[in-house]
Amino acid sequence: MNALSAPELARRVTLFHLADVPAQPWRNGGGVTREIWVQPGGGMRAAQRVLQTFPWEGRVSVADNVQPGPFSTFAGVERQALLLHGSGLELHGAPDAGVLRWGQPGDCQRFAGEAGLHSQLPHGPARLLNVMTRRGHAEAELAWHAGPVGTSLGLHEQAVCVLLVAAGRWRVGLKTADSAASVAAYELGADSGLRIVGVRGRIHLQGLQPDSTLAQVVLVKS
Repeated sequence: MNALSAPELARRVTLFHLADVPAQPWRNGGGVTREIWVQPGGGMRAAQRVLQTFPWEGRVSVADNVQPGPFSTFAGVERQALLLHGSGLELHGAPDAGVLRWGQPGDCQRFAGEAGLHSQLPHGPARLLNVMTRRGHAEAELAWHAGPVGTSLGLHEQAVCVLLVAAGRWRVGLKTADSAASVAAYELGADSGLRIVGVRGRIHLQGLQPDSTLAQVVLVKS
């Protein structure tokens, strides 16, 4: 792989702030969704269009659940949801599981998109990082990082990595496979993040405050 030029690196690594992402109301009125990545197609796409036409293989969004109600169904889709903020969320009606529970930030659950689920919010509103992948087309792995510790993650050309800071501040260093030193560094605050698309190399994550938390998603085509 040839060395990435500065313009190409800037195209593949983009910074986002949730405040700048349009909020799309749920059809049932129970919350709003902010879409931060959709695959394929690149960039950002209106959430309503995605829900209507379903032209994606993977999707990452942030959902604010403000009142109990039914979850939308997506046939042929695997769903994962990680609690970013809130003191609890329950989904009732999951086959073989009965009730799916999120008790604290960082808790993550996986469930089928076909499942007819109904949410309960025993302790008030909850914010989720939602990841959906079409079966047989894409797969996703989620991770949660907390505290003033450092960790590294390898990247490859076929992957998309989404980072989202839930609390505190984080420093992210990026080193491409063709470089012996870091080629870019970012400092991220709460509700901001990075989309890293098709970059081979490593990223280093460093929490800068005791309460720093960050969610990580890596999507790859099956």
